[in-house]
Amino acid sequence: QYIKHVTVASQLARCRMSEIELQILHEGFEIAEFGDWEEGPCCELRDNRVNLAGSDPFVCRWRFETVQLPSMADAQTAAGEAAMDGNQEAQQGLMSMGLLGPILPMVQNLLEGAIRKVSVQVVWEDGPREESIEVNQYLTNPNQGDLGNMLRGNTAAEAQEEIQNSTGGGGGGGGGGGGN
Repeated sequence: QYIKHVTVASQLARCRMSEIELQILHEGFEIAEFGDWEEGPCCELRDNRVNLAGSDPFVCRWRFETVQLPSMADAQTAAGEAAMDGNQEAQQGLMSMGLLGPILPMVQNLLEGAIRKVSVQVVWEDGPREESIEVNQYLTNPNQGDLGNMLRGNTAAEAQEEIQNSTGGGGGGGGGGGGN
């Protein structure tokens, strides 16, 4: 019975994740600006069939989270510790970080604006115990955030100015708004 429930729960998690992907594709990341769990139907097609047949023991929960990339200081600390252990790849990474240091905040901002972590939980009762599985996926949408502004047609100068303004770097007057 447990294996049957896990199998069904896995399929329901896949279905809910696919529905979320489609919703984000149509609505953008605006729906994904919260970190609290939402609860609802796991799969619209299945829910219609289950409602006709009776009760459903499965409940789905999902949430969206903005991805937070490690800071330059955190990355340098981790690479430094690995390099002290004799890891040559880490030593090369430290040298690369020195070169990337000036642009890393800009790249971080672009990536954080274009990536969301989506978690889906499927929960069911198995006798007196609550059982669950959780699936996590990272969805990317390059049309979101500062990267999206660049891709929508801002000139290179407008995009650079907008990125600098959003990361706190550089002065300059107003950002250039891109056309849709």
